[in-house]
Amino acid sequence: MYNRDFKKSYKKLFYTSFGKYMRKNISQYNVKNKWLNYKTNVKPIYLRLNTSHISASINIDIQCKDVEIQYLYFKQFKELKFVFENILGKDWDWNFAYKNEYSINYSRITKSITNVNIYDKNTWPTIFIFFEKNLLKFDLFWKEFNEIFKQLKLI
Repeated sequence: MYNRDFKKSYKKLFYTSFGKYMRKNISQYNVKNKWLNYKTNVKPIYLRLNTSHISASINIDIQCKDVEIQYLYFKQFKELKFVFENILGKDWDWNFAYKNEYSINYSRITKSITNVNIYDKNTWPTIFIFFEKNLLKFDLFWKEFNEIFKQLKLI
């Protein structure tokens, strides 16, 4: 469908454009935060943005070598699910045992949209707004509750 060089250049252009688009927003949690590489400052918790030719998603990934510790972090998110959903909405998928295309297991909380295409600039505004809205809401949630997750590192 698309050759490798085309995909690479379009992804680079997309994420560069999105980074410029997000400059207008200031993080509540970390003023120096770069939206494309959101730092949670909690080692096993990562916020990731994914785009493809059919969808876009925002993912909260919990990656630990120790499944019991991974479970603790995921359980903490579950305990905060009511507040999480009040801030970020209820349309998130919660998956403790997620396996990616490389057969790596971790936990993932995700939200996605379809009918968008990273290789079609006409759909970029839809993706940008989706990412912006959810990044800002996650940032608000994280400002309030990150200390709870930081305390789990001490266990």
